[in-house]
Amino acid sequence: MKALRKTKIVITLGPSTDDYEKLKKLLSYANIARINMSHGEHKEHKNRLSMVRDVEEELGKPITTLADLKGPEIRTTNKEPIIVKEGQTFSIEELPVDEKAILSKLAKEGDVLLVDDGLLTFIVVVDGGEPFFFFFYQHVLKPKKSLVLRGKDFPLPSIGEEDKRNIRFIKKESFDAVAQSFVRDAKDVSKLKKLLGEDSIVIAKIESVDAVKNLDEIIERADGVMVARGDLALSLPEEQVPSLQMDIINKAKHKRKPVIVATQMLESMVNNPMPTRAEVNDVYTAVIEGADCLMLSGETAVGNYPLNALRVMEKTVMQAEKKLKSFEVEKKDIKDVMAKSAIKIAERYKCDIIAPTVHGTTPSKISRQRPGLSIFAITPKKRTLKYLNFFYGVVPKQGSFEPVFDNFDYLKELFAVEEAVFVFGYPPGNHRTNTIIHI
Repeated sequence: MKALRKTKIVITLGPSTDDYEKLKKLLSYANIARINMSHGEHKEHKNRLSMVRDVEEELGKPITTLADLKGPEIRTTNKEPIIVKEGQTFSIEELPVDEKAILSKLAKEGDVLLVDDGLLTFIVVVDGGEPFFFFFYQHVLKPKKSLVLRGKDFPLPSIGEEDKRNIRFIKKESFDAVAQSFVRDAKDVSKLKKLLGEDSIVIAKIESVDAVKNLDEIIERADGVMVARGDLALSLPEEQVPSLQMDIINKAKHKRKPVIVATQMLESMVNNPMPTRAEVNDVYTAVIEGADCLMLSGETAVGNYPLNALRVMEKTVMQAEKKLKSFEVEKKDIKDVMAKSAIKIAERYKCDIIAPTVHGTTPSKISRQRPGLSIFAITPKKRTLKYLNFFYGVVPKQGSFEPVFDNFDYLKELFAVEEAVFVFGYPPGNHRTNTIIHI
């Protein structure tokens, strides 16, 4: 049995990853490469995407490319940083933000406006029917930083004009998956899938008040979810986020959808070669709670120590996985029972699991039970290959496995394992097939 890391790692691309050799080192660890569409131009994104595909070919491992859309948000519009002094007050016209009319209508007396992940905090004071924004502490108002009005969601279209331009680019460049920001309900996900194609992989970011209210329907409609703790901790009181993280992970696992935990996991390593003890504990806890993937943002995109951050995450994740308990599915079907049986057999005889699959059903059912071993999956479909990269413990390869009963030795050789438990539906490609275990 191979001691492989099972929790997947997402890295965010940026200036700190633009060197090819450095990117190759990062992607030798990571599984998913994220490009944040809120920053940079299409030319930059295209160059980075091309580098990822070159590295993917050189390393011989699947890398899932994830485009992260801007979504319905309001951002600062100043071109240069502005020093905001303690006690300074802005009228709605003086505040350098877009969508002023919406902010003016929504802001009420006593509301809290948070900018730049809460580094700037304004209190709304209404005078003569007009909102004014009173600032507490001296700080710098930076360009293109998002705004959140705590407890309220901005009534903006779920897919704006900038998103539509980015979606055309995403389709043209054939990204593998898309993260949808500020999802409010299942209808938002459906709108995006209509533009991308129903077979697209959409990861819904849970970061707003409405997303929490409509969590069940969002998980049902999306292909996966992200616990986007940055804006989530601004939209709602920050002390509620830890329990929400657990709830989101638990609900997604019951629906067999992968979960990414994101934001500030190793934030101090943007500028420091070592993490804080609290950050290491945060990474460890996310694994114990059952996250499929952990994400690095600024740590790799603009950080001074991207490789250090990745190595710290890898070591911490592998330590946590030693203590990870199996997950019990509430509503089991026959495939869940067969998956659990396969896990018990593999663990009893200390061998690996190989799961030939067309759509990814069998390996995802094994994955959510959190076995202490890897799940080697082979699929003829590229979409399934890239989707399985989000799932805990699944090591996917693309290729043919038919006729499966004649290819057991070939598949063991392909994955370099001596003994294996084979789990697959037969005949392949039909969701209602019977599951077969072959030892």
